[in-house]
Amino acid sequence: MRLPVLFLIIPALIVTNKGYGQNGVRFGINTGVTYSDIRGYPEAEIYNYDFGLLAGFTIEYILNEKLSLKSSLNFERKRFSWNYDDLLDPVDPLYTGPFFRIYDYLTVPILINLNFGRSDNFFINGGSFFGYLINAEYKVDGIVLEDLNSSISKFDFGLSLGIGTLIALNDKNNLTIEIRDNLGMSYEKTNSIILSVGWNFNP
Repeated sequence: MRLPVLFLIIPALIVTNKGYGQNGVRFGINTGVTYSDIRGYPEAEIYNYDFGLLAGFTIEYILNEKLSLKSSLNFERKRFSWNYDDLLDPVDPLYTGPFFRIYDYLTVPILINLNFGRSDNFFINGGSFFGYLINAEYKVDGIVLEDLNSSISKFDFGLSLGIGTLIALNDKNNLTIEIRDNLGMSYEKTNSIILSVGWNFNP
């Protein structure tokens, strides 16, 4: 299965800009948790927010002391759950539950990042994100009840807004802690709140 050209952009940028780290390019890795829900059609109302995970790498092009362009390539798991207790008229359960709807994406956010604070150690960012579905399934008690890959759109997109803090380790390394909301606008209309920790470095 070929991935869209979009997901080749970041690795290409890294290769192209490898020698330009001193001119404002910063690289990093990040990991964290997602807290996701789904909306947009009647059946979605039974699902509740649930936890997933996120991991990937980032690239940031620094424009000046305050502004930068930031992107990343992430594996992102969005998970939504429901229980028989959530139904108004529950039936005798065959499984104990809870039931999980699980979407695994490769996601690429494209953000404008603004630093602020006395030492520019806080930041806000905003922009868009694009996602490509790599797996979708319906699961309960560790058992896959249904493969959803043929019934879910392969592409996701939406708006992204985040805020965080930067902790300088030395001249070339820093840590970031960020909370971000990815508001999906495709048919599935997912909403993911992401808490992530990143390590960033100047080559």
